[in-house]
Amino acid sequence: MPCVGQLLDYKIAGSLLLITYVTTELMYFESEQTSKFEAFDIGMYLSFAILLNPPLFILGLVIFAYFFTLKAIDSSILILALLGFLVPVLVFAQVSYLMDFKFVLDYYKEALLLNYYQFDIKHVFLIPVIIVLALALLNYVRSVNKEAIEIKRVFFLIFLMLISLIVISALFGGDQLVFLSFFGLLLMTIFAKDFANKKPHLNWLKEAILWGYLICMLFVNFYDRIPRIYSLITEVSF
Repeated sequence: MPCVGQLLDYKIAGSLLLITYVTTELMYFESEQTSKFEAFDIGMYLSFAILLNPPLFILGLVIFAYFFTLKAIDSSILILALLGFLVPVLVFAQVSYLMDFKFVLDYYKEALLLNYYQFDIKHVFLIPVIIVLALALLNYVRSVNKEAIEIKRVFFLIFLMLISLIVISALFGGDQLVFLSFFGLLLMTIFAKDFANKKPHLNWLKEAILWGYLICMLFVNFYDRIPRIYSLITEVSF
């Protein structure tokens, strides 16, 4: 898991858990087994995630844009999602007002202050992941005509969610890339789709990509500790 240290923050960990649930529900939202009333749950959990981690409102805009596209299929879906989103917001606002939680306003003002991405040398290890991701997306675009309209729409949503997370990381991530962990499920879905389309004799390539991804993430997480680990190894005497 990228950015393990950031998960010690309950706001990051809680919002990551909620967004993971929301993303999973969205992937299967248009399947026959899914009820339209799950839009209410998605909106509610998305609201909790944004309350914990305000910059995620950009991701929320993308998700509601997706629900808006489903308005032609069933107009109640968008309404249910909006109602689910508003319930936690209104309850939280009412409790904050009654208990005079002025520090809440200060927290949200601070959380929404721009903290632009700052390059760090360890971010170089993300370049191979970006290249493989770009190739996977390109392969999907080449074969998109073979997919059903529902799969096309869901995959386009995943792509837009990925773009929104990149924007959030660029505007609020700083030098620590605190939102990097949110990319995990989306990357896994894109890579899984790409691997499924590869021929069996390319299994070695799949394993190489997975091991390469693991190594890159290890370097991103533990790059600062490599000198200390090396010094400990060299100081061991047999």
